[in-house]
Order: sequence, then structure tokens, then C-alpha cells
Amino acid sequence: MSRLLLLSGIRYHLRHPLQLALAVLGVLLGVAVVVAVDVAAGSARRAFLLSAEAVSGRATHVIRGGPAGVPGDVYVRLRVDLGLDSVAPVVDRYVRVETAGGASRVLRLLGVDPFAERAFRSYVAPGPGQLDFSALLARASLMPGAATAGELGLEPGDSVRATTGTRTVTALIGGVLEPTDALARRALADLVIADIATAQEVTGFRALDRIELRVSDDADGAAVLDAVRGALPAGLELLETEALTGATVRMTRAFETNLTALALVALVFGMFLIYNSVTFSLVRRRPLIGLLRAQGVTAGGVTGLVLLEALLIGVVATALGMAAGVLLGSQLVALVARTVNDLYFTVAVSSVHVSGVTVVKGAALGVGATVAAAFLPARAAAYAAPRQSLARSTLERGTRRQARWLTVAGAAVLAVAVLMLAVPSRSIVLGFAALFVLILAAALLTPALTLALSAALRPAVAAAGPVGRLAARSVPASLSRTAPAIAALSVALAVGIAVTIMVGSFRAGVETWLDRSLQADLYISAPDFGADRTDGVLDPAFLEDVATVHGVAGITRYRHANLLAGDDIVRVIGVDLDLRHYDAFELLDGTAAAVWRDFAAGGVLASESFAWRRGLETGESVRLATGVGPRELTVAGVFRDYASEQGVLFIDGASYRRLWPGDDAVTNIAVWLADGHDADVVLARVRALPSAGGISARSNRGLREATIVVFDRTFVITGVLRLLALIVAFVGVTGALMALHLERQREVAVLRATGLTPRQVWGLVGAQSGLLGFIAAILAAPLGLAMAWAMVHVINRRSFGWSFDLVAGSTPFLEAALVGVAAALLAGVWPAWRMASGNIGAGLREE
Repeated sequence: MSRLLLLSGIRYHLRHPLQLALAVLGVLLGVAVVVAVDVAAGSARRAFLLSAEAVSGRATHVIRGGPAGVPGDVYVRLRVDLGLDSVAPVVDRYVRVETAGGASRVLRLLGVDPFAERAFRSYVAPGPGQLDFSALLARASLMPGAATAGELGLEPGDSVRATTGTRTVTALIGGVLEPTDALARRALADLVIADIATAQEVTGFRALDRIELRVSDDADGAAVLDAVRGALPAGLELLETEALTGATVRMTRAFETNLTALALVALVFGMFLIYNSVTFSLVRRRPLIGLLRAQGVTAGGVTGLVLLEALLIGVVATALGMAAGVLLGSQLVALVARTVNDLYFTVAVSSVHVSGVTVVKGAALGVGATVAAAFLPARAAAYAAPRQSLARSTLERGTRRQARWLTVAGAAVLAVAVLMLAVPSRSIVLGFAALFVLILAAALLTPALTLALSAALRPAVAAAGPVGRLAARSVPASLSRTAPAIAALSVALAVGIAVTIMVGSFRAGVETWLDRSLQADLYISAPDFGADRTDGVLDPAFLEDVATVHGVAGITRYRHANLLAGDDIVRVIGVDLDLRHYDAFELLDGTAAAVWRDFAAGGVLASESFAWRRGLETGESVRLATGVGPRELTVAGVFRDYASEQGVLFIDGASYRRLWPGDDAVTNIAVWLADGHDADVVLARVRALPSAGGISARSNRGLREATIVVFDRTFVITGVLRLLALIVAFVGVTGALMALHLERQREVAVLRATGLTPRQVWGLVGAQSGLLGFIAAILAAPLGLAMAWAMVHVINRRSFGWSFDLVAGSTPFLEAALVGVAAALLAGVWPAWRMASGNIGAGLREE
């Protein structure tokens, strides 16, 4: 008898392939979005790790300095005085290589000492099958990877222009790197090798970026490390290579978490669809289930067989979803990589990587979500009294009774969500968990709210005549079908509302911040080839020349440096501020008079995100490795800043030069114009200076517009994921309306037999669909606003450390209403056509 139930389920799904296809599609899309995000983010992360591994080779530790780098004599001291063999100097910079044919590309320039490379990077070490040793030592000789050389059309002996910052030199291609390992070839795709002397000549950087060491993990290695630490001058740090790489990768953790959470919302919609499909399948088989239960089949047996059906659907849908996710991920990887390059670090993704963790995660989520969604309807069907199972109306009466208990449960879950959001925690995971609990609360409250809204809207819909009255009654009459569809659509619309409000609020905050912070007329810097890098510095001759340009009234000089503060990378900016700069900072902690007094005395201004991540307040101290050794610097004040989620520290220029002696480089300048001078005219004069080289210069307006462009580009992938989630919800509404059509086929056939015209059938389905969409839009409004509040004040705060005001206009709610009604109407087109054109006799015979 159990076999009979299983066969009936298979026969039912084969007789209704479109309903089965929609159920599979719901889970498929949900899994695909989750896998795609994981593949895209994982591919970008893996590309960086491969590049970092190729660059660092077998080094276990590195010696790093401040912005001025590591003096070359430190390497000599380690080699000669300590007698270390496994130690190598490195210059690590980004350079733009331009060929004679006009092709150009930004590459990572690795300057090495070939004599010291055997212990670190096999592809640089001399020997049989390795690179041409003499060619690497030749003056101004660069060696790109074979793939890069092929893409740029370069061959040994070709001449190229190499640009770093405002400096451009001519170099020769001495050879190409051809590692035999396929993994190494991908890692070296954007790498160019040079001798230390050549790298210093190309970049103009006379020091070293780091010194690498390779020591054993035993007592002898520990002794070597102790000896190295004792030999290092003040201002240099000995770090583990993995710690340095990990600090960079951790920068993207919050970004990836946010994308994953948004992707999981799509899977939630898939669960609504599975719930709908399984419930409707059981409704169609309730008489058979009742007969089997009356003949002795246990409730557990029925539950197990139904879950087995769901498991089979889940396995098929998950397998297809994972394949689709890999394809979708290959398209999303470009968006993710672009955002990573804009905000975090430079990465070039040459291939899509699918990890075992991604496969396991996708399988567990897809199959688990399907079985979980099927459990409640399976249990309800299995434990219904056999006699009641024979009556179709029993389900709807049971659903109405359950609505009261679901309302109580929804209110309790809502209270839990509020408590979770109110907990003074810094956990991003807890914040997203609260968001999903909020969605669950909305789903539990949907049946009761649907009944209430249907009753409130019934007079308006009934005013359209008999068809309107039928439509108004159909929504509450089929609550078991309509409530899940409304819940899925309302959550999708709420996510759209929340994301739109969050992005709009953030954008408004950024615009206000830019208006306040960009007070100079022109902003000039050396071009940086990558995200948040500080390699490029301005030519001292240009700094002297720009001060003499007609119309320039004053110049503010900035020195940017990326330093390690604990486990994070932080931007330190040295600047000489005067009274005209003070208004550019919106102070969040501390009084203005005290802040600027302490700042001038050697304190630091900490950005909001830096202070948030470390729980710092005004008057507390932060430890930095400076050029004269570790120092505890007092936090003079906390200010609002959206430039970096990792945090920014401003320090007075005199204090900076005292802490990093000898570092007089200038990263960028702000130019103030005399009254009556046009910014674009003066900018043209600056660009025309012989010493200007390849400077990056923008007016106040131009920099503001460029910043907003980067901001909008950052949220493109968020918009894509939101659209995918809406598509999944649309599939859910379509499935629900199809279920309603099949369920009411006999009823509609009776109405048509008694005079209902095909046109009126279209009107009936249209009114039903529109009412579903309108109710979903009404329910989405408060949920979307609540989710927006949570995203702005909890999720973004815990993810990035930023705070900004919630700005909610009417546009997101109006758009949600239009999208909700339109989606529901479109979803009802095919069911309406089937109802209007179907055979009346066949419909009357439908059981």
C-alpha cells in the first residue's frame, strides 16, 4: 500500500509536468544564486591567494617597513652578519606596461635577486629548464609570463614603456616565464619579473618593499627568528607570511557575507514554492491517502514517502541548480572582481574556481531546503483523520484554524527578531540571522493578514460586479494556496524595498560626506594601479611647479601609507591641517576645541569604521608600528568617513615626519584657488606643466562624480541578486496560480456551463492575480521598512562600521506595488488562457 502511494505521487507529477518543472525551477534558481555568489567570490579570493603564493613562494616570514620601505643594508646585515642563506630581498609594485603597438596592461612587478631565489621561487631560480639568468640580470630587462606576453604580443627584445606613478621609463623584454605547472601559469598571468636594480630603476623606489625569510618550524628556526628580531632597526617588523596574506583576504569577509545572505533569500523563495507544490500534490491525493490510512498505513509511513518524493525533487533540482550556479558564477565573477578592485585589493581573475566546500554547501542547502519545506504539509496530510482526508474542504478549514495559531507564533517570532536586533553585538552572522527570523515572522503572519486584507478590500473588488465578487472570495477561500504565494511575493518585494532604501540612504550619506569633505578646488595624485594602493608618489619638481601656477592660492600635501594595526590593514594619512580644513571633518566623538588641540599635540583622528572595529573612543590609544618603533597614539577624535571600511587614521604632518623620519614623499595634494579663477582653466594649466607627467587630476566636481560612479558600480551585483530573487518569487506566484487553476478547474467549468464567458474568465483570473499582488505589496511595505532599518543600523554597522541616516521616500513603496501587481498579473496569463479555452466537458469530469 505504501508502494501505491509512491506510485501515485510519481504518476501525479508525470501528469502535471509543468507544476513539477516549476517546483524544480524554484529550488534550482535558489541553489544557483547561492552557488554563483560562492563561485564568484571564491574565484576572486583564490586568484588573489594564487598570486600571493606565487609572489611569496616558499617564504615563511617577511620583514616589512613603513611607507619608506626596508633599507637595503638590512638585507646585507642578515646575509653577512647573521650568515643567513634562506633570505631574499623583494621590490613589489604595480606597473603599467605599454607596447609599441599601443596595447597596455597593469602588471605586478616583482623585483628579485636571482642569486637568492632558489629557496623561494623555483620559476625564478637559475638552472636547466628555468629562465635565462643572464637576461634577467641585464639592465632594464623585464620578464612577463608567457600568457601575458602572448596577449600583449611581446617577444624577447621588444621595447615597452613602463609607468609607475608619474614616472615612465623604457624597458626591454628579456624573456618570458614559462612554468611547467598549470597552477603556476595561472598565478603568474599578471606578473612581470625583474632584477632588484631594474625594479628600482623602473619604479624610482630605492628601498625594498620587504625581505623574505624561510625558516624551519623547530627550535633552530625559533633561534633564527630571535636573532633576526634582535638585528632589526626600529621601524621594521618581522611577520608571518600567512598573517600578512590573511589580513588582506579578511578585508573582503563582510562583503562576501552580505552577498551570501542576499543569495540565501532566493533559496527561501524556493522553499515557499516547494511548500506550495507539495501541499497541492497532497491535496490532489488526499482521498487516496485517506483510503490508505483507513486500511492501516501508518502516519509515519505516509510522511516518509512524501519526504522521499521531496528528496528526489530536491536532488534533481540541486544538481541542475549547481550546474546553473557555476555558469551564473562565471558571469558574476567579473562584477565581484571589479568591486574587489575598487574597494579592497588588486586581483585579476583568469579562471572560475569551484571548491569542494561550494559543492557541499549547495547540495546541503538545496536538498535540505526542499525536505524542510515539504515536512509540514507531509505531516499535516499524514496525521489527518482518514475520514477527513476524503473531504477537500477539510484542508481550508484546517488552514483557517491554523491561521490563529500561526499568528500567535508569528508574533512570538517577531519578538525574538526584535530582541536579536537589539542585542549589543558586533556579530554579522547574528544580524543576518535576525533578518531571516524577521522574514519567518512575516511568513507566519501572512495567513491572518491575508484574511484581514481580503475582507477589507472585498467591497472595492466586489464593486466590479459578479466577477469581482468571485475574485474577492477566492483568495480567502483558497488560503492554503494563496498565503504561501503572497508570502513569497511579499518577501521578494520587501527585499527590493529594503535594498533600495539602504542603497539610497547610503548614497545620500556619501553625497553629504563628499560635499563636506571635498572643500578644495582641485585634487591631484599619482595614478594608482589597483584598489587602495599607495605606491605612486608625486615628483618633488612637480610640487614646486604647481605652487607657481597662476590662480593657485595654496596647497595641502598628504602622505598616505597602508600599515598593519593588529590583524587589519589601516590607512594612515599625514597632513598639515589649518583652520580651513577643520569643517571637512564631521566629528562624532569629542568636542571640536579639544579634538584639534590633541591632534596638533600628536594625537590621531580615527575614522568611524576604525574606531568601531576596535571599540575605541576619544582619549583611548591605538598601537602602531612607526619608523621609530611601536608607539601608542592617543585618539584625539572620531570622524565620519566612507573612504575605507578598514579604517583611516589622520595624523598631523609634523607628527608623521617625526614618527617616520626621512619619509618626505607626497601621495596627493589638494589645491586651493584664488577667488575668481575657474577650476577647469587652472586644471588645464597644471596638466600642461612639463613636470606633470601622468598625474591624475580632477576638479572638486570631477572627483565627486567619479566617487559616485564607483559607489554605484559597487552595488551593481546587489541589484543583480535582487533581480534574481524577484524572478524566483515570480516563479512561486506562477506555481501558486497554476495550482489554483488545476484545483478550481471543475468549479470554473461549472461557471462556464452556466454562462460565464471566456472574457469573464480572463477578468476573474486577472482580478484574483491583481488582488494577490496588491495584498503582497501592502504586506511588503512594513516588512521592507523594517528590513531596511535592520540593514542600515545593524547589518551595515556590523559589516563595515559605518553609520548613516535612514532615508525612505515613497518611490520604493510605489515601485514595489507596481512590480507586485504586474508580476502577479503576468503570472496569471497562462492559467487564464487555460481556464478560458479549456474543454468544459473535460473540466466537469475533473476529480
